[in-house]
Amino acid sequence: MTPTFTDISDEYIKKFINMLSKQYDVDFSGYNVSFLRRRIASRMNRTSIYSVDKYYEHLQNSPHELSMLLQNLTINISEFMRNPDVFDIIATRIIPEIIANSKNNQIRFWTAGCSKGEEPYSLAIILSKLGFNKNQRAIIIATDIDDIALQEARQGIYKESSLKNLSPRDKKIYFHNSDGKYRVKSFLKKMVIFKKHNILTGLDLGKFNVIICRNVSIYFGKQLQHKMYKRFADDLYHGGYLIIGKSEIIPREFDDVLKSVDLEHRIYRKV
Repeated sequence: MTPTFTDISDEYIKKFINMLSKQYDVDFSGYNVSFLRRRIASRMNRTSIYSVDKYYEHLQNSPHELSMLLQNLTINISEFMRNPDVFDIIATRIIPEIIANSKNNQIRFWTAGCSKGEEPYSLAIILSKLGFNKNQRAIIIATDIDDIALQEARQGIYKESSLKNLSPRDKKIYFHNSDGKYRVKSFLKKMVIFKKHNILTGLDLGKFNVIICRNVSIYFGKQLQHKMYKRFADDLYHGGYLIIGKSEIIPREFDDVLKSVDLEHRIYRKV
C-alpha cells in the first residue's frame, strides 16, 4: 500500500531527523511536521518501500538514500533569473547604490540555500554585464547543506528549461550548448564560490552587502526563523540588503533592524 504522511508517527519523525542530524549536522527539529511527513512519504514511494520500519532500516544501510532524503527535505525549485523583476532591481537600483557608497569598489553577495546554483550564476551574469571583476570586484558566496546539489552547482550543467528567462544572446555569451544541455562558461564559474554551510549553525562567512535567501524560511518553525533572520541581520553591512521569497514574512521583532524598502518583492535594508 502506498504510504500517506499520516502513516509516519511523531516517533519516527524524530528518528529520521536525528539520523540526518548525526550525519549532516542539520537541525530539522523546528521544521513543519506535516511538511516532513509529506517529504518522507514521497521518498518511500520513490523507493517502493511502504513500511516505515523497513524504510528506516534502509536509511541506516544506504548513505545514498539518506542523502536523497536530505535533498528532498531541502529541495528548492529554481531557474535562472527566477522572478526577473527582482534581478532587475538588483541590477538597476541595489548594486549602483552600494557601489556609489563603497570605499573599495567591492561588493559581497551571499546566496543562502543556493540549491543547484541557478541563483548565484544569475547574479554572476548581472555583475558580468555591469563590468565587475574587471574594474570592480564582486564576491558571490553560495551555500547549501546538500552535497549533491552543490556538486551539480559546481558542474554548472542545466536543461534548456532552466534558462527560459534568459535571452538567446545571454545563452550564447554565458553557456556552452551541447545536445540541449547548457554548461556555464568557466569565466562565470570563477565568480561564484560554492560552500557547504548550514545557515543556522555554520561558521561565520563575514559581512555582506546583499543576502538572498528565498523560500527557505517557509520550512522552518518560528524559533528557527528567528534564528535565521537574526543571523542575516548580524551578517549584513549597515545599509545592506536582504531579499527573501514572495511568500515569506520577516518577524515583526526585526522591524527596527530590517526595514522594508520594497514589500512587493520582499526586499529589506539593514538600518
